[in-house]
Amino acid sequence: MTIPMETARRVADAVLYASAAKTRVRWQFGVLVPPNYPGEPSGSVTECLLESPGEARLDVRLRFLHIRGRTVERREDDGYWPVPRLTVAGRDYLSFDEAGEREARATLSLADVLEARAAGGRRTIEIRVPGDRVIEPIADPGGERAGRVVCEHQPLDAEMRISAERLPGPYGLVKLRVEVDNTSHWERADAPREEALRRSLVATHLLIGVSGGAFVSLLDPPLWAEAAARQCRNENTWPILVGEPGRRDIVLSSPIILYDHPAIVPESPGDLFDSPGTDSTGIDSPGIDSPGIDELLTLRTLTLTEEEKREARVTDPRAAEILERAAHLPPELLERLDGAGPA
Repeated sequence: MTIPMETARRVADAVLYASAAKTRVRWQFGVLVPPNYPGEPSGSVTECLLESPGEARLDVRLRFLHIRGRTVERREDDGYWPVPRLTVAGRDYLSFDEAGEREARATLSLADVLEARAAGGRRTIEIRVPGDRVIEPIADPGGERAGRVVCEHQPLDAEMRISAERLPGPYGLVKLRVEVDNTSHWERADAPREEALRRSLVATHLLIGVSGGAFVSLLDPPLWAEAAARQCRNENTWPILVGEPGRRDIVLSSPIILYDHPAIVPESPGDLFDSPGTDSTGIDSPGIDSPGIDELLTLRTLTLTEEEKREARVTDPRAAEILERAAHLPPELLERLDGAGPA
């Protein structure tokens, strides 16, 4: 992986977990539900512009979270029965949903994509994520089975369609279009959202790199590209330039609104919450102001009851790390997070 793509990936990772860590309703951003589930989108459309007078190659990466259900089952005489919590030998086992990262990648020649478009077609990438099921036994101090934890991924099907067209004019401008659709089979329109989420793409976003060309900002396009930028249509996503300021070789198509060239703020001591001048992902992005969020949430973390802390540690390893880090933050670091350090 190139250094620019590594930098872009750090920003994308912050986007990836924003939905899980910051919202009252978990898994809120970038959710593409199965096509027959009502009320939420099953697809997204990204359109962006790039300058490419000659040959160019595209590196398109679709990234999302795949929800895994962890169901605790208590052993009874007639079998195993799901329960929200099981305590064995002083240890709590909780039922909850967690998420793992998935990525699908396509590298292709822009010339091939343009040829496909000229012939009335597009490049299609089918994505098949198989399901899996793992059972973890729970034993009491005497070695007898007291229950089990059933960890299960539901299978996911998705499709990424890539097309491009060269626009008229002397600038070698190309409009690139990437459509992403959840194509998983689903029949239960009245199912609870948490069930549909297990067959959904969550925090869905694209990283698109180009070599032999350069992307054009849709937020601040040059005068000659303003009309073309206005004609770009984006649904359920927000394409921005990422990497060091001035670089135009990678676009992040994000499910949340960001500005060109966002960066992870240096004040964040590892994965905490937000930081001064950041949005709710911990990303430094001009025009967004939420001073002191890290400090406030860290202080709020320190006021959690022992029961709340224990439950958070059990359900989320990242939350356990944050709790540990927050418990040992020195006062001077809290001042830094608040942006109120020494004058």
